[in-house]
Order: sequence, then structure tokens, then C-alpha cells
Amino acid sequence: MKYLVCVVAPMVVQLAAAWIAILLTSGGGSFVGLFVMLLALLAVPATAIVNLVTVRAHPDWSMGRAAMRSFLVALVFPGAIFALYALQILLEYFLRGY
Repeated sequence: MKYLVCVVAPMVVQLAAAWIAILLTSGGGSFVGLFVMLLALLAVPATAIVNLVTVRAHPDWSMGRAAMRSFLVALVFPGAIFALYALQILLEYFLRGY
């Protein structure tokens, strides 16, 4: 149960965030969606491995503590994705001269 909550659930959150970011950037002629796909190929398995190693290295941690740390680590990737998307929107806005 601990592995399901601390490894699989954060991975699903990351995949959902990547899917949302790809849908947001589709059809705009932007390379952000492509970057998200490439980054997801590396970030999702890497985060799952980090969370798995952490759960195995600290069996004495409660499930709540381990889950909190796993989700904090897993939120780095979606945070970077949406920060990049916001930067793209701001740059498009200011470069058009509005």
C-alpha cells in the first residue's frame, strides 16, 4: 500500500499534468508541447525511481510522511511545465507589443 501511495500516485499526477500541458499547447505552433513530451520521458520515470528508492531507504517513515515527500518531489516537474507555459504566454504577449 505504501508503494502505491508513494510511487504510483505521484507518477499518475505527473502524467496528468503532462497531458494537460500538452493539450494546452497543441495547435499553437509552439515548441513547449514538444519540450513537455521530451521532459516527461525523463522526469516521470526518474521521479518514480527516486520515490521508490526513498521509500525503500526509509521503511521507518510513516505513510503520511513518505507520501508528503513523494508528492513534493513529484510536483517539481508539473511546476516547471506550467512555469514554462506561463513564460511562453508572457513572452508572446509582450513581444506582440500589447
